[in-house]
Amino acid sequence: MRSDKRIAVHSCLPEDVEVMLARARSKAIDFVLIDNAPNWTSASPRIAALADLSIVTVRAAGFDLVVGLDRVKFLSQQRPSTRFVVVIGPAPAQRLGQDNPLVRSAREALRHVGGRVWQRQITHRHVVVESVGQGKTLMETEPNGPAAREYCRLWNGIITELQRT
Repeated sequence: MRSDKRIAVHSCLPEDVEVMLARARSKAIDFVLIDNAPNWTSASPRIAALADLSIVTVRAAGFDLVVGLDRVKFLSQQRPSTRFVVVIGPAPAQRLGQDNPLVRSAREALRHVGGRVWQRQITHRHVVVESVGQGKTLMETEPNGPAAREYCRLWNGIITELQRT
């Protein structure tokens, strides 16, 4: 258990997200991050409809890319105001500033969503797995490392997107 109590963490079933959001609004909570399960449930369309912004994480290869493309297709077909961003990761590392061929292929497969694909990536790094295994964040285990910098860039991009009206 973390000593920092500024961030409350609550679990709920997917079908209870709407109730949790109503509870958050009643307590004047400004920001709620919903970590939806990777498997699509009957509640997933409703959760997407309730979100101000959906973040779709897509792995750069195989079946994971197919599943990610299905999510992107679903969100693209929702009401015009549905906002989402696609993040490629965890991805193979860049070499000499160039995307791995798998990442380039994934970007090509996602080209139809245009500017909704984040131009950076979240790189597969062992420190992320180790942090999760310890029940900690990267800011607790390696705050100045490259993984933390990537996640901070992503977070800043998300905040920027949410501030657009």
